[in-house]
Amino acid sequence: MVGPLVAEARAKAILNESPPSLALAAQTMAPSRLPGSIILRACLFEFGDRDGIAEAVRLQHPLGIHAFNGLLYVADTYNHKVKVISPGTRASSTLFGRFYEPGGLWVAAGRLWVADTNNHAIRVADLAT
Repeated sequence: MVGPLVAEARAKAILNESPPSLALAAQTMAPSRLPGSIILRACLFEFGDRDGIAEAVRLQHPLGIHAFNGLLYVADTYNHKVKVISPGTRASSTLFGRFYEPGGLWVAAGRLWVADTNNHAIRVADLAT
């Protein structure tokens, strides 16, 4: 799933494999800045739907996020998909599509539960298969 993207980034020597730091900065921070590392970033008008590594990734209105087994699961709302992100490699790939504006998600008992907002449904997927 994310493996080919990581291999490609390693081959191009553009992969930062040092773990993100979530420690607070020692100095006083401006109110608009949050502590920790940025996993993915784009400017306000750089939205879209693109899997990849770090700054190459494009999401559109991500609303829900849940951490499970070292991965982040993201409800990429306006792209109608669920993405999976590896914080260590900063790689993102599409896990599931065919939603209608997923708004939130949660992992319980090895299953991913997704609020499929505009389909007025809760969908569930087994993460082991």
